[in-house]
Amino acid sequence: MNLIEFKQFVDKQIVEVECLGSDIDAILAYVGAERLGVAGLAEAGKVIGLVALEALSKGKTDAWESCRGLCKELVQRYVIEGEPLYPYIHLAESIRDHCRGGSRSCDGIEGDWSLAVKCSVAGRKIRAMQGYHDLVEPTLGAYRNYEEGARAAKRLMAWGFAFERSGGELRFEPESERRILADIDRRVQSFGGLALARRIFGAIAGSYDPAQERHHITRRPTNLGNGTPQEPLGYLLQLAAKHPLGRKPLHNSPQHLNRIVALATDYAAVMEVQPYWMERFVGRDAVAMFQGLREIAIYDTLFCLPQLRPRDAVAIAEGILDGIEISGHFGSGWSMADALEVSRAIVESSAGKRGPQSIDVDDLVRRCPKMSREAVSRTLGEALSHPETGANQCLLNPVSVELADELSGPGIDFFDRPLLNLGSGRFELLDRSMCATAFINALLAPAEKSIKDFGSKHAGAGVEKVLRRSFLARGIKTKAGKYSAGGETFDCDAVVETSDKVILIEVKKKALTATGRAGFDVSVILDLANSVLRAQTQAAQHELRLRRGETLKLTEADGTIHELRLDGRDVERVAVSLPDFGSFQDREVLMGFLHSQMEAEYSVSAPQYKEDFEKLAKLLTKFKKVEAQLHAMQPESVAPFYHCWFLSVPQLLILLDEAHDAESFWRAWSSTRGIHMGTLDFYWEHARFKMIKATVAREAESAAPSSQGDVSGGR
Repeated sequence: MNLIEFKQFVDKQIVEVECLGSDIDAILAYVGAERLGVAGLAEAGKVIGLVALEALSKGKTDAWESCRGLCKELVQRYVIEGEPLYPYIHLAESIRDHCRGGSRSCDGIEGDWSLAVKCSVAGRKIRAMQGYHDLVEPTLGAYRNYEEGARAAKRLMAWGFAFERSGGELRFEPESERRILADIDRRVQSFGGLALARRIFGAIAGSYDPAQERHHITRRPTNLGNGTPQEPLGYLLQLAAKHPLGRKPLHNSPQHLNRIVALATDYAAVMEVQPYWMERFVGRDAVAMFQGLREIAIYDTLFCLPQLRPRDAVAIAEGILDGIEISGHFGSGWSMADALEVSRAIVESSAGKRGPQSIDVDDLVRRCPKMSREAVSRTLGEALSHPETGANQCLLNPVSVELADELSGPGIDFFDRPLLNLGSGRFELLDRSMCATAFINALLAPAEKSIKDFGSKHAGAGVEKVLRRSFLARGIKTKAGKYSAGGETFDCDAVVETSDKVILIEVKKKALTATGRAGFDVSVILDLANSVLRAQTQAAQHELRLRRGETLKLTEADGTIHELRLDGRDVERVAVSLPDFGSFQDREVLMGFLHSQMEAEYSVSAPQYKEDFEKLAKLLTKFKKVEAQLHAMQPESVAPFYHCWFLSVPQLLILLDEAHDAESFWRAWSSTRGIHMGTLDFYWEHARFKMIKATVAREAESAAPSSQGDVSGGR
């Protein structure tokens, strides 16, 4: 039912129901219900509700989404054209609520839409008779993302940008999208990228966490849904990297900056990916979860700053390269050893600084006494910096995935190398935390090119080595190795044991691809399948054998054998990625994703993805089988996937800051497991909870009587 049909039918039904007056019997008969001894308005409302539940008998989830689409279109028409919102939105919500908790149908929605509308109108009449009338003024908190998207579109329409609208979907016309993106890009270029980056980092200075060495820029949902549109800082900083010096004559007045931010914010608001309410992901079916994952990817790309603690970046790269010959030369004579040494020097020299900073080559030469000035400069120019033409030169639209289009989203290559080459021997670090991931990518790139199977063999083993060494440095012993079962050989990457936990860790080097970050649905699902889903499936196989009472004899490469038994303990399963996957690593998102995969079936028509999805189908079959076996062994009270995690190596290193053994590590790790703050940001939530715990501890300490007071009181 489209909106025009819905409104026409509602108008007709309202007239008919009003003609019935206050006759409860007549109102019940109108929806085909007999009174059956109904006493009073409350019971009449319940009877109408029961009829409404059966009106749309099949495909209730599809009907729920259809009603949400009606509400979305109503909000857009109210904001843009000023069309009436009530009573239509209440009635669409009423039908939607009676479809909650249903399922999808391959045959679509089946039932009687006209009866569903009649029930909603009759229910409204009963509520009015009880004294509950429609609101006079609209409150759109529940639809805030639609409202703000429509308000942004209306402002942009006033500036001459056109939109395509169909059934609640609001999209730029292709030429208008091209024009607004070109306009933002041109304005950033005339402002100057470095000047823009300085303004941005100055504005967010208060969000900096010195312990984690990162800015906490994240979602800001509220319980009332009354937030404001966020500025797409991630997008603006990528454009700043594209135009570091800008084009003269520069125009960097406050008015020019405000115009850039306003245009970019409106452009991002039209995407409708910013959450204003606390979102829940557990309970979504596969189709709804799929859309949610796409929105997560787009939000992260537009609004977030991918960051990493700089000192960890070089340590991770160095650990992965340990045992690999790195003295060979590349380019005009630099080596991976040179790149590591210069990278360490940059991280040390930039400590305590935030935002753009020029690289002092003389200082680096002093910090790298074994290297000549020429060698340092050569390494900076060839190994660690983008070409003088700049980073992100193909970037215009960060969330377009039409690879052949000039708007191509995968034009973001900023994270390949940490430095911008400004020419004439000048280099710039846009921000040490934001550029930290690029140090890892730049340091590993030569090995990727020169060592056969580096990514598939050496890198994965190197990440495992980094983790186990990091654990050991904190007094945490780990087990790992291969074991045989059922005629097959399985590999257990790492195990951490506490008195009541067996923590199974599976590591994947797989990163989120550029098209995945841009929200391309195929890339998102394949990236997650080849990282977290594959790792969780492997860990689930280990868990199943342990729960069956088997002893896993883990044999390491050096012949060391470890015996692993459950011994009455619980299991925690951890998928670990080398780089951050952003909001995908939130626990609630992970649980929702794993739940949805239990009923997911994928098909693809594009031949280039056929092989990938055939592999995914086999992986899903294996995942569903082992999870079904585990579920059969668990009591009903155990929530599926509550013991599953998806963390990155940088996140684990943050957790290890608070550890001195396995028990303290688990306490630090699990302290936020039952908390959902809606930010989908591990770093912010961990820091926030740590601060709360410290505050509580200080208050408890100040409230407790001192030992001296106790003694004097005794006297």
